[in-house]
Amino acid sequence: MPPLKTKLAIATTVIIFLLVGLSVTTSGLLTAQKAVPSKGNISSVGVEVYRDSSATQICQSLDWGDLKPGDSANQTVYIMNIGNTTETLHLTASNWYPSYANSILNLTWDKENVSLSGDSVVTATLTLNVSQNTGNLNGFSFDVIIQGSA
Repeated sequence: MPPLKTKLAIATTVIIFLLVGLSVTTSGLLTAQKAVPSKGNISSVGVEVYRDSSATQICQSLDWGDLKPGDSANQTVYIMNIGNTTETLHLTASNWYPSYANSILNLTWDKENVSLSGDSVVTATLTLNVSQNTGNLNGFSFDVIIQGSA
C-alpha cells in the first residue's frame, strides 16, 4: 500500500474511533441528565389553598413537570385564612415515593411562620430543588401540607 493511502487509512480509523467514543460519552451524559417526572397532592389545615388570587379555584395537586438534576421549579399558590383568628403558616411534605426521594429533593417556600389574619389571602411560592445526583430516581411523588396554627 502506498504511504499516502496508509496514512489516510490510519487517519480514517482514528476519526472513526473518536466519533464512536464521543457518541458513547454523549449517551452517558444524556442518561445522567434524565428528566424525572413528578406528581403530588396538596392539602391544608386551618387555611385553604387556591390556584388563583381570587380564591375561587381550590388547589388539590401540584405538577412540578419533568425535572433534571440540578433543576429548580416553582409553584405559586394563594393561601386564604378562612377563620377569624390570625394563623401562622407552616409547610410540611410527607408520603415521599420512593421514600429516599426526600434526600434528593428539597421543598421550601417563602411563607414559613408568616402570620395571616382572618379572611385574608397571601401569595406563596413553593420551590422544589433537585440534587445534582438523582441516582436511579425515575419519578417521584409526595404530599404537601400547608397548615395554619393559631
